[in-house]
Amino acid sequence: MSSRPTSPADDIGRSHGPTTVATEAPFLEMSRNASSHEFSNISKPLQSALNESETASGPLLLFNYYPCLQVPNLRNLQPADVAFLESQKCFHIPVEPFLETLVAHYFLYVHPCLPIVDEAEFWLAFRQRKPGESKFSLLTFQAMLFVACSYVSLTDARKWGAESIRAVRDSLYRRAKLLYDFGVENDHLCLSQALTLLTFQSTGSDHLINSTWLTLAIQQARAADAHVYHHYPSNGKYKQSVLKRLWWCLVIRDRIIALGMRRPLQILPSHFDTTSHCPLLLEDLSMEIHASEVYDPETKVMLSKVLTSQCRLVTALTTLIMAVYPPDQPKSLRKSFESVQINEIKFQLDYWKANHMLPPSSQDSGCHPSISFYKQLTCVYFETARLALYHLISFQAPQHERQENLPDLMNAVGVINEMVKRFIVDGTAAHLPISVVAYTVLPQLVLSFDLRFCGNGIGRKNQAHDLKIYNELNRQYELRYNVSHVASWVNDIICLFETSISRNTLRTATTVHSRGLQPLHGFSLLQLQPALYFQLTTLVDTSMSTGHLALEGLQSIGTLSATSPKELSSPLETLSGPNLTLSTTPYPFDSYRNKMVPEDVVNIDYYTPEAAGRLETRINEETRAPGSDPFSPDKVHDASRDEEYIQISRRDTASIDLLWGNIGLLGE
Repeated sequence: MSSRPTSPADDIGRSHGPTTVATEAPFLEMSRNASSHEFSNISKPLQSALNESETASGPLLLFNYYPCLQVPNLRNLQPADVAFLESQKCFHIPVEPFLETLVAHYFLYVHPCLPIVDEAEFWLAFRQRKPGESKFSLLTFQAMLFVACSYVSLTDARKWGAESIRAVRDSLYRRAKLLYDFGVENDHLCLSQALTLLTFQSTGSDHLINSTWLTLAIQQARAADAHVYHHYPSNGKYKQSVLKRLWWCLVIRDRIIALGMRRPLQILPSHFDTTSHCPLLLEDLSMEIHASEVYDPETKVMLSKVLTSQCRLVTALTTLIMAVYPPDQPKSLRKSFESVQINEIKFQLDYWKANHMLPPSSQDSGCHPSISFYKQLTCVYFETARLALYHLISFQAPQHERQENLPDLMNAVGVINEMVKRFIVDGTAAHLPISVVAYTVLPQLVLSFDLRFCGNGIGRKNQAHDLKIYNELNRQYELRYNVSHVASWVNDIICLFETSISRNTLRTATTVHSRGLQPLHGFSLLQLQPALYFQLTTLVDTSMSTGHLALEGLQSIGTLSATSPKELSSPLETLSGPNLTLSTTPYPFDSYRNKMVPEDVVNIDYYTPEAAGRLETRINEETRAPGSDPFSPDKVHDASRDEEYIQISRRDTASIDLLWGNIGLLGE
């Protein structure tokens, strides 16, 4: 084979074969006239290899059925390479109507907050049925389909002939990756666009794949001078507006991946100072407002404002991520993170919230559901940033000062929990991007830890209720993404937690009460066993960041109960108390209870019949993945609920508990 660019996890493309798809849809005959312009300069053996696929049966189309799609370097490939790519269906795309569904879902659920392509130009090119000036890279298009397929329903995937959403996702990812591996695209801009979309890939075998794709995407963007878009000449190869949107999309992905995966930034302030450049604004996307085929102009304007808000947010996150996950050695973090830096980060986050945040509100009920969805998603990013900040502050603080940060920690987790409830109630959990998996791990663990210290009263029911909401969220993850390795880590951490507290005679909530402690709702473990809490959460951070150190960390925690803080590694040396003894000084929790969730969130009545009516009438349409869920309090899978139908009347004025009961989310 001919030489090709080095790609991340090169073994993945070869070791994971394409998913076999049932042939339930008729194959659409190719137009010879439509294909001739693309292959006119290709040798006869190559043309023959491509023509053979036209007689095959299957729910696929040769890419040149759409004249806009192009493979610029195809004629330079070796015949064997072309034959191999053809055998892997890399030159094929799904047939309609599934293709239309995929494209629509891309612009519904990916494009609003990651507009790497111009939607107006795309639709103009995609709808043309004759060869014209409008061209679009097949590599970028295949990458778009790969990301979009995660948001389609299982019903749509099965109608096309696939067994599952993940089967479609794996197949489309493999095709896009192979096209990149064999160098079919040589344009730096198109390459960067495609590689940016491939950052949505995640596997247990290569947990760093998203960051690796991001590195390559940044390299290609720099080769196209996207990082200096503000100085790009007007007569250059690319439009300045196209370079600006690409570079800001990379900045957004860089910050979202870094914050969620606990990794350093790749686009440092020394490379690009976001505070000195104008973010993506409505005027940068003005051509799309009236050209969208999935949103009306009013909705497009609002979504553009949400995008601008996210650009402002990632600017505010830069200093935080640089401090919490520094690009140099992690051990330097504890010494360099001083009060001046803490105050600066607090100011940046507070300033964004006061001036640029678009909070979810009751007024969103009259708008397109995507408006509230993206507001809530942005809120999750923001609260995760606050959680990371106050975690680090509490980590460094002496035990007697740690209570000062407890309200902020509880507030951040409380808001994330409320946003998750909304995603479930609104029926939009299936539209969450893969990055949210990393953002919801810690809140779920906090709930799991806290449930261990609850009695049998209303507090335990509320905790179990919240965990069952996360259980439904995890089911949606499992249907769409290969994240079973994350669930495995969490399951191991919870088992370690159970073992550790048993060794420390913290078996039940009765033990807590006997020590004179008040029952807490959130961060009970942080109060009772700070060293254990930070060991467990640090293990979460390490596992998410590297994907390789989980088992090593688990072995060290097994002896935690017999370890003195002085014997711990450097990050835990500041924790007080020998042998992890219980603190008998309770936090003034009652004064914090009302601060769990901001007033503007509590007052939103999204548990109305109208809101409940937006819930999918069949919450369990998709088949539940086999096996127990590590986040479920009882870890028992009730298969009988898989095919339940939910009949919700918009005129029903009963409490939302009826809704929770119907979908199996009510605490026991």
